Amino acid sequence: MLLYTNGLLLTKERFHKLIPNIDKMIINNYSEKLELHKNVKELFEYIKSEPDLSQKDITIQIRYIKEILTNRAGGAPNKKGKKVIRKACIMPFTDFTIYPNGRVGLCCSDALEKTCYGNVRNASIKEIWYSDVYKMLREKIGKDRSLYDFCKGCDFVDAGIRNGFMKEMLKMGGSDNAV
Repeated sequence: MLLYTNGLLLTKERFHKLIPNIDKMIINNYSEKLELHKNVKELFEYIKSEPDLSQKDITIQIRYIKEILTNRAGGAPNKKGKKVIRKACIMPFTDFTIYPNGRVGLCCSDALEKTCYGNVRNASIKEIWYSDVYKMLREKIGKDRSLYDFCKGCDFVDAGIRNGFMKEMLKMGGSDNAV
């Protein structure tokens, strides 16, 4: 399992609960001064001091808080205009976004938490991942992201390994045979 986090709420206690189930963790530490937040710095020092954690793939990145990347499905306030990409999107095939309140959203581009496909407080990740609503979502977005309203103006593109995974899932009939 891959976990992306901004690390703001990550403590050593939470880290210990998560890490047994994580293959790779990426902490994007956003800062205007390009400095680690206090809790992330403490975690960084702890990870360096623990030899058992050397087997885990943990990356801590300092990111400029004002950088402009994707348009967050057209909702990013710092990137004006919508670029229409009429290709499939890989996110619902490869990523599982859980908001702090337990709700499951479409992807990391839904920073304003407008989408919801379940809640891990009352359903398992597996139940949500294989649900009919998630299958329908993958079928639409797997053909053309403009078939799904939330994704019509999104400019996220992934040309890497995720694309192959998405194509394999579509060949297998959605998500029933996925990991």
